[in-house]
Amino acid sequence: MVMTHNLLSITLVAVLNYLLVSAFAPPQALSSTAATNSRISALSSNSLDSLSIRRTYPKSNLSSLAANNLNMFEHLSTFPGYIGIAITAVQIFLTATSFSQEANPKTRTPYSKFSSAKDDSSSSTWPSRVAMMVIYTPSFIVSMTFLVLGSGVTALGPLSVPEPSLALLFIVIHFGKRCLEVMLLHKYSGRTDRETPTIIGTYYTLLSILIAFCGGSDNNDVSNITGAVLFAVGIAGNLYHHFLLAKLRGTESKQYVTPKGGLFDYVATPHYFFELVGWLGIAIVSKHINSYLVFASMSSYLAGRSVAQNEFNRAKFEDWPSDRKNLIPFIF
Repeated sequence: MVMTHNLLSITLVAVLNYLLVSAFAPPQALSSTAATNSRISALSSNSLDSLSIRRTYPKSNLSSLAANNLNMFEHLSTFPGYIGIAITAVQIFLTATSFSQEANPKTRTPYSKFSSAKDDSSSSTWPSRVAMMVIYTPSFIVSMTFLVLGSGVTALGPLSVPEPSLALLFIVIHFGKRCLEVMLLHKYSGRTDRETPTIIGTYYTLLSILIAFCGGSDNNDVSNITGAVLFAVGIAGNLYHHFLLAKLRGTESKQYVTPKGGLFDYVATPHYFFELVGWLGIAIVSKHINSYLVFASMSSYLAGRSVAQNEFNRAKFEDWPSDRKNLIPFIF
């Protein structure tokens, strides 16, 4: 069925994250390069305390902004060991395949306007608003839990709680905003099968856990400021274009209307574009290769969805320009 790709991906990521969280405990922030080397050596000896190498580095004598900017991406890393390799491989697989799946009408994920569920009250479907809450709420709860526990607790049973990070805070904000939009802003009219939102919600929850363990504990003002600015722009731009969609549709209408205003005059999915800007900001403050792969896989996924959305608009709206770009103004 059309969800085979998603089921395989979610299963792989779920198994890997289970191993990641249950087999290892994240270390505390290290205080020197020697401590970092010690952690790496412990990992090679099958130590169980080296899930995610939290990085702090010796103070540099370089104080200029230019020097900090050059060091912005100097200390990127991935999760260590065979589990880290497996997680990275799964993320690369998702990045390589998500675009083609979502751009293909036969294989794209069937939710929102592309839902195949009939508009009835069948026990096998949910109203779209409920389905979207199922997608976003678990991620918000899990990321908020990690943020709160990490602020005051160092261990939870046999597991250590990752230290709070700017990246994790942004995840909380992102999914909290999405939940509020679903409840208060968006207009819904259809229904969605229960399987699809459950799978997507599970996937987003696992991504939240992954970002929590990616951390980003070393202090780099340039990367933190750059990432925070991008995240803020992404959140604001995404919210603004969601507001435009809701305003155009009105309070009672269940009909789709031609998107207008903002960057809708240039691309079919400016809300996707700004969401990706936000994910890039999260990756930058995280300073972790696996976080950048989250951004890459989301880019592949939303680029494919943007193609689908543009095709939908061309078929649905007579006044929709045939040369309107999908996602990036003037480019794609």
